[in-house]
Amino acid sequence: MDSPHLKLLINFTMAHSLAIDAEWGVHIIRYMFKHLQGYQMKFLALLAQSLLWLTVAASPTLIGIIIGVLLSMQAGELFTLRVPFCGFIGFVIGSLWAERIRKTIGLSTFLGKLTGMPELNKNNKNS
Repeated sequence: MDSPHLKLLINFTMAHSLAIDAEWGVHIIRYMFKHLQGYQMKFLALLAQSLLWLTVAASPTLIGIIIGVLLSMQAGELFTLRVPFCGFIGFVIGSLWAERIRKTIGLSTFLGKLTGMPELNKNNKNS
């Protein structure tokens, strides 16, 4: 049963099925791209908002860590739980502050007003 016609028929059938599979793959990818495009934008918006939220919450966290280091150096025990505890308190305060800003004026508006202050831009104009 090793006739050349049978081999040709099998090869044609396999090639035809692969072409159909590739065509269906293209249709599936188009469908997924069309219907998942909104979710991609939602994910990117969530990522941007999360980074803005962390930006606002980071400053009280750093202040808490600095206070913890100063308290530990004053006590003479640098490797205690004062630094992480003060950093955690700073993060809690920063997260409450970031949530308040997010719910009232919005994080992007807050950071836009903060970076667009004329007092900060005054040094750039004189340079």
